[in-house]
Amino acid sequence: MTPDPVLIAAAVAPALIFLAVVSVRLEHKKRLLVPRPLWTIALALLMGVGAALLALAIEQLLTVKPWAISNLGTLALFTLIGVGLAEEGAKFLLMRLGLWHLDSFKERYDGILYGAAVGLGFGATENIIYVLNGGIDTAIVRAFTAVPMHGLLGIVLGYYLGKTKLSPGWGFTALWWAVVAHGFYDFLAFQNSPLATFSLFSFILWLAWWSFKASREARRFSPSWGGSDEELLQPYTPPPIQEKSPERAALLSLIPGVGQFYNQEPEKGKAFLKVGIFNGLLLGAL
Repeated sequence: MTPDPVLIAAAVAPALIFLAVVSVRLEHKKRLLVPRPLWTIALALLMGVGAALLALAIEQLLTVKPWAISNLGTLALFTLIGVGLAEEGAKFLLMRLGLWHLDSFKERYDGILYGAAVGLGFGATENIIYVLNGGIDTAIVRAFTAVPMHGLLGIVLGYYLGKTKLSPGWGFTALWWAVVAHGFYDFLAFQNSPLATFSLFSFILWLAWWSFKASREARRFSPSWGGSDEELLQPYTPPPIQEKSPERAALLSLIPGVGQFYNQEPEKGKAFLKVGIFNGLLLGAL
């Protein structure tokens, strides 16, 4: 059966409209400019398609043995790991290993642009599958939920990766917040109750507002997007290392991550804290 071109257009249109909004800059309130080469934006979209295929393979591996979802704890664990980590992890990996090295990825807002493009490429690919199976009604519903959500999650990912461009590190904070936001969205979407539905749309609206503020902030520090290079003139300098008490650090380490924060190792502390939270969720689901 030949795919209906109208359904394909309905599936892709929301992603293209979203992408157009984040890709342009209004100069002197007169004309619209696209500060980054169109081919790099197209490449980011294709990276999103690749991320969708990679995530599908990862999700199939994670669900070889069906999850026994019997309560909200196991549902939270599934949406966080089986969906959120698989999908956002695939986007993060392709951004960090591919788009990160583009010459045009050099300012804070560039992270948001390319992150949104990857998310929308992912969302459009996923949307085509759903819409071809569910029809125009599915296209209308997902145009206001899943597709913009993938774009907003891309902004979360890109916002933190854009900040990481100005300091050393892999930017795992970006992955963490994208996974948490995605997991929470699916945690609500997988429930069938008026409260969950209300909370779902409230969360989308809140994330849209956060993304708007994050984008405005990133543009202020991005010269190509109408901002200043004030932040770019301040190179990263590590904090001075002060001698700490090993005994106090060992005692504080009873709470995951606290000892590392005391030793002025924030990245290690965040990693231990995340593992501690994950283990707590796992124990709560058992």
